[in-house]
Amino acid sequence: MSELENWYQAHRSDYAQTEDRLKATRNVVLNGKLSSAGDVLERAYMFAVLSIKTDRSRHENAFVGHYTGNLTRKEAALETVYGGNKKNWIRRTFDKTNWNDLALAVRSHAKNGRFETLLNVVVDTVVGVSYRKAGFMLAMSGLTEYMCIDSNVARYAGLDGDELTFNNAESYMDKCREICDGTGIEADPFVAQWAVYDYERGEHARHMTYFNEIL
Repeated sequence: MSELENWYQAHRSDYAQTEDRLKATRNVVLNGKLSSAGDVLERAYMFAVLSIKTDRSRHENAFVGHYTGNLTRKEAALETVYGGNKKNWIRRTFDKTNWNDLALAVRSHAKNGRFETLLNVVVDTVVGVSYRKAGFMLAMSGLTEYMCIDSNVARYAGLDGDELTFNNAESYMDKCREICDGTGIEADPFVAQWAVYDYERGEHARHMTYFNEIL
């Protein structure tokens, strides 16, 4: 058994709780009130954008600051790395995105197993997320068929440079499956990624600032 598999088994109860929270989120997105599903997708988008190139505690503080009413979207973006770019991405996204319509698209594609198509839809709809961060947005919405090839996963898998550039959902999802198969962890892709993220950093991240907001 690899060191990663040992980590996963040693923290199995932690990941079971993570899976429970993700299942509850998924139920809201796929089966709950449409407005509630839209709210989850909005928050998952904000969480994903704020996290880009930014330390976890810093982007989570910005996220909480916004949704508790202490920071505007612009101010939250400026609390993170590349804040100027992010505030523009966020503004453009909120100007053109109907979150309830996006929730309908998520429900249609997810319930019919069209996960690659859905990933393309999200990348084309919102601004500032690539295939990797769009995958994170959907995964944090409870769609654990997705994952984010972040810097921790890239380091674990030995990926760099051109290997981290994806031109379509198909190539991205193929690489995700390849990485997941290599972990030896029998879990959905996002849970396997979560374990890699924790293992590489040496601590279990619960992301409760996010789940407390949406659940």
